[in-house]
Amino acid sequence: MALARAWTNTSTCPIVGNNQKSDSFWNEVCNKFHALMQKEPYRRVNSIGSKYREMNKKISAFCGYYNNAHSNRPSGASDETVFAIAMSKYHTKEGSAFT
Repeated sequence: MALARAWTNTSTCPIVGNNQKSDSFWNEVCNKFHALMQKEPYRRVNSIGSKYREMNKKISAFCGYYNNAHSNRPSGASDETVFAIAMSKYHTKEGSAFT
Protein backbone atom coordinates (compact mmCIF):
# COMPACT_ATOMS: atom_id res chain seq x y z
CA MET A 1 0.00 0.00 0.00
CA ALA A 2 2.76 2.42 0.90
CA LEU A 3 4.53 1.86 -2.41
CA ALA A 4 1.31 2.38 -4.40
CA ARG A 5 0.57 5.57 -2.45
CA ALA A 6 4.10 6.88 -2.93
CA TRP A 7 3.91 6.24 -6.67
CA THR A 8 0.46 7.84 -6.97
CA ASN A 9 1.42 10.89 -4.92
CA THR A 10 4.52 11.41 -7.03
CA SER A 11 2.90 10.83 -10.42
CA THR A 12 -0.07 13.11 -9.71
CA CYS A 13 1.91 16.02 -8.29
CA PRO A 14 0.11 19.18 -9.47
CA ILE A 15 3.38 21.06 -9.84
CA VAL A 16 5.53 18.68 -11.93
CA GLY A 17 3.01 15.97 -12.81
CA ASN A 18 4.57 13.36 -15.04
CA ASN A 19 7.04 15.85 -16.52
CA GLN A 20 9.94 14.36 -14.57
CA LYS A 21 13.08 12.50 -15.47
CA SER A 22 13.06 8.85 -14.46
CA ASP A 23 15.83 9.18 -11.86
CA SER A 24 14.22 12.11 -10.06
CA PHE A 25 10.78 10.47 -10.23
CA TRP A 26 11.94 7.21 -8.64
CA ASN A 27 14.05 9.06 -6.04
CA GLU A 28 10.91 10.95 -5.02
CA VAL A 29 8.86 7.74 -4.92
CA CYS A 30 11.55 6.17 -2.74
CA ASN A 31 11.58 9.16 -0.36
CA LYS A 32 7.79 9.18 -0.06
CA PHE A 33 7.75 5.41 0.47
CA HIS A 34 10.18 5.64 3.38
CA ALA A 35 8.22 8.55 4.86
CA LEU A 36 4.98 6.58 4.67
CA MET A 37 6.67 3.59 6.29
CA GLN A 38 8.06 5.93 8.99
CA LYS A 39 11.46 4.28 8.72
CA GLU A 40 14.94 5.29 7.79
CA PRO A 41 15.74 4.42 4.17
CA TYR A 42 16.08 0.67 3.89
CA ARG A 43 15.35 0.12 0.19
CA ARG A 44 17.29 1.43 -2.77
CA VAL A 45 15.69 3.28 -5.64
CA ASN A 46 16.19 0.38 -8.07
CA SER A 47 14.56 -1.98 -5.56
CA ILE A 48 11.54 0.32 -5.25
CA GLY A 49 11.18 0.53 -9.04
CA SER A 50 11.49 -3.23 -9.42
CA LYS A 51 8.89 -3.92 -6.72
CA TYR A 52 6.52 -1.39 -8.29
CA ARG A 53 6.80 -2.95 -11.76
CA GLU A 54 6.10 -6.41 -10.32
CA MET A 55 3.12 -5.09 -8.33
CA ASN A 56 1.78 -3.13 -11.30
CA LYS A 57 1.87 -6.22 -13.53
CA LYS A 58 -0.24 -8.15 -11.02
CA ILE A 59 -2.67 -5.26 -10.51
CA SER A 60 -3.12 -4.86 -14.27
CA ALA A 61 -3.86 -8.57 -14.64
CA PHE A 62 -6.41 -8.46 -11.81
CA CYS A 63 -8.07 -5.37 -13.31
CA GLY A 64 -8.51 -7.29 -16.55
CA TYR A 65 -10.21 -10.17 -14.76
CA TYR A 66 -12.34 -7.79 -12.71
CA ASN A 67 -13.44 -5.73 -15.72
CA ASN A 68 -14.37 -8.92 -17.55
CA ALA A 69 -16.35 -10.20 -14.56
CA HIS A 70 -18.05 -6.82 -14.19
CA SER A 71 -18.95 -6.64 -17.89
CA ASN A 72 -20.37 -10.16 -17.78
CA ARG A 73 -22.00 -9.82 -14.36
CA PRO A 74 -24.55 -12.55 -13.70
CA SER A 75 -28.06 -11.20 -13.23
CA GLY A 76 -28.55 -10.02 -9.66
CA ALA A 77 -24.89 -10.52 -8.72
CA SER A 78 -23.55 -8.19 -6.04
CA ASP A 79 -20.26 -6.30 -6.23
CA GLU A 80 -18.85 -8.85 -3.79
CA THR A 81 -19.79 -11.67 -6.16
CA VAL A 82 -18.10 -9.90 -9.08
CA PHE A 83 -15.00 -9.42 -6.93
CA ALA A 84 -15.02 -13.11 -5.93
CA ILE A 85 -15.31 -14.15 -9.59
CA ALA A 86 -12.34 -11.94 -10.50
CA MET A 87 -10.30 -13.33 -7.59
CA SER A 88 -11.08 -16.89 -8.67
CA LYS A 89 -10.18 -16.22 -12.32
CA TYR A 90 -6.92 -14.54 -11.26
CA HIS A 91 -5.99 -17.54 -9.13
CA THR A 92 -6.86 -20.00 -11.89
CA LYS A 93 -5.06 -18.15 -14.69
CA GLU A 94 -2.08 -16.76 -12.76
CA GLY A 95 -1.48 -19.77 -10.50
CA SER A 96 -1.54 -17.81 -7.23
CA ALA A 97 -3.91 -15.70 -5.19
CA PHE A 98 -4.12 -11.97 -5.86
CA THR A 99 -2.82 -10.32 -2.70
